[in-house]
Amino acid sequence: KGRIEKMKTERKQMAEVNAKARMEKMKIQLGLSNEQSEKLNDQRKEMLERMKSLRENNSMDMQKKSGEIKSLMEKRKETMKSILTDEQRKKMQEMKMHHLQMKMHQPRKPGKLS
Repeated sequence: KGRIEKMKTERKQMAEVNAKARMEKMKIQLGLSNEQSEKLNDQRKEMLERMKSLRENNSMDMQKKSGEIKSLMEKRKETMKSILTDEQRKKMQEMKMHHLQMKMHQPRKPGKLS
């Protein structure tokens, strides 16, 4: 049981490290100001907390949870629009498209579904 808790803690720490690295990369690629970067980071943390509370809410059925998650994602998209400039949004969209194209052309790894 102690090993499982240690693994969970390590996984959580690695997720945080990866999130910070992605945020730094995004800051550089989109030319984000420190203020924009802080706002996006705050938004990410808030979103994670809300998602966690939704996952842990056992009184809500899956359909309602799904609806709440969609609503959160829409809110996230709107918040991003208010934080980023038009040029930054366009650049982000281009980056997403490039990422999807690269993902489609990669050979699948055995044992992976996606």
